[in-house]
Amino acid sequence: MLNHVTIVGYVGNAPELKYTASGDPVCNFKVATTTSYINREGEKESVTEWHKCSAYKKTATICSDYITTGKLVLVEGSLRTTKWTKDTGETFQSTQIIIKRILFLDKDKEKRNDYRYTTSLEAAVDKALEDAYNPKFDASEVPF
Repeated sequence: MLNHVTIVGYVGNAPELKYTASGDPVCNFKVATTTSYINREGEKESVTEWHKCSAYKKTATICSDYITTGKLVLVEGSLRTTKWTKDTGETFQSTQIIIKRILFLDKDKEKRNDYRYTTSLEAAVDKALEDAYNPKFDASEVPF
């Protein structure tokens, strides 16, 4: 079985950092993705979906420190659906993305001068962005 999701979108609210009973950080925020299509009348329409995202432990503190409203991010993780019933008997359900990896796609030079930016996850993000914007390709390795 596979439970994997990847989205690219804009952060819609300031991240909210909380702590579990055991003291582990949890960061919650929403990401908007937009899909466009042509309707039956030939007009372009757009639909925006809002995705609840949650990061834990080290990733949570990094998200809290570096994510701002409007920032472009790539989020990878798994879906988790939570169900609960209120005292009134009403049943509710909420689905969120549990973040395993996040890439900050906006180049923010000002934040990169911050000493906290040198964590291993941030170094990995920098390398991924560098590779994405400057791919290294050796034509001699192609078998045809």
